[in-house]
Amino acid sequence: MKVKPQGKRIFLEQIKEENKTGLILPEDRRTELTLFKAFSTGPKCEFVQKGDKVLLDDGQFKAINMGDTKLILVDEDDIIGIVYG
Repeated sequence: MKVKPQGKRIFLEQIKEENKTGLILPEDRRTELTLFKAFSTGPKCEFVQKGDKVLLDDGQFKAINMGDTKLILVDEDDIIGIVYG
């Protein structure tokens, strides 16, 4: 099954990475930024393209299961930054 988001919406797939800093912060002091890969982008997205790695603030988002893949649907304005390199 294929799915294409509309407008400035993006389907993101979470990238599993280890914490390599070794820093342990108390739960109430953590600000969670999560790394995702753009799975599919809407036709009006200006900055994010399919395959881009992006940072997203941890929050409540709409989720969809596509087989073994869990995707979340966000608006392009919710993206904090694009990761290069």
